[in-house]
Amino acid sequence: MVVIAPQRIGVCRSDLRELRSDRHQRRDFGHEIVADVVAATKGVAVSVGQRVVLDPHPQLHTRTSGFGQLVELSGTPDLLRDALVPVPRTMGVDRAVFTEPLACACHCIERLHTVTDELGMDRQGPVAVVGAGMAGALIAAGLHASHVPVTVVNRGHERLDFLRRREFLPNPVLGGPDGSPLFSRTVLATAYAEPAQIRQALDLLLPGGLLLLFAGTRPGMELAGVDIDDLRRRERLAHVRVDGRPLAIAGTHGALRTDFEHALQLLNRAANGEWRLGPAVERLVTRRMTLAQAARLLPEHADRGFLGKPVVVPTPRRRP
Repeated sequence: MVVIAPQRIGVCRSDLRELRSDRHQRRDFGHEIVADVVAATKGVAVSVGQRVVLDPHPQLHTRTSGFGQLVELSGTPDLLRDALVPVPRTMGVDRAVFTEPLACACHCIERLHTVTDELGMDRQGPVAVVGAGMAGALIAAGLHASHVPVTVVNRGHERLDFLRRREFLPNPVLGGPDGSPLFSRTVLATAYAEPAQIRQALDLLLPGGLLLLFAGTRPGMELAGVDIDDLRRRERLAHVRVDGRPLAIAGTHGALRTDFEHALQLLNRAANGEWRLGPAVERLVTRRMTLAQAARLLPEHADRGFLGKPVVVPTPRRRP
């Protein structure tokens, strides 16, 4: 058993989907957590006072909601070790709270590289990320940090304009909704894989191109006769024909410990000249709320979501 005291809790779009009973298979309400360990049973590889972030992917025996003053986790010592990733106290909590979503973005990028190699494509070839929400922004940032040419495409202007105002990425990365060139690879990174968004991602592809699915799916969803929910969750690769064009579709899902380690490295280091990912993510925080405020505001925003990253501060802020 380990008990942690959250210092920051990020609100993820999947949390809002759970409030709408619109999330399938996974249930991890309140999982973007930066916390201090306040209690740990003997034999667990964390110590009281240690700062950690939660990896929600290991299947613990029990875990209470992340939206609380305290979170209790139970499982074998190995599971608890895997679920709690140490974070240096020198990293600010508003930066560290991005570790889990950035780890998922890192996993997506690694999956993109793997499939790119399997298909004999160029890893440094330009990529279109469809969706300018938090996931799309972080995936684009990870690609930009690796010097891969990337363009973020979105159906509307609001989220792209927000990223520009916050100077999250250089303007050339933040493309626009229309007139984008064709790409050999696209990543669908919207909250949910709506048919119109799938079509947008497909329309950006050259014949023989690759669509990587990061966006949420439901059981039974199909594209060109392929079950894309199963493809995404099992990280499969399939070859299809869409409108007469040969294409590849692949899935990405979750994150590994190595992805968390990579995310922490990205948050701590400089990349691409003057642009740095760590300070950039801090500029995405748009709202800080108490647990009581979150109980009211999260249901109110369950359908439309938030612009930027709202965070919950369950304990009084301490001076640095």
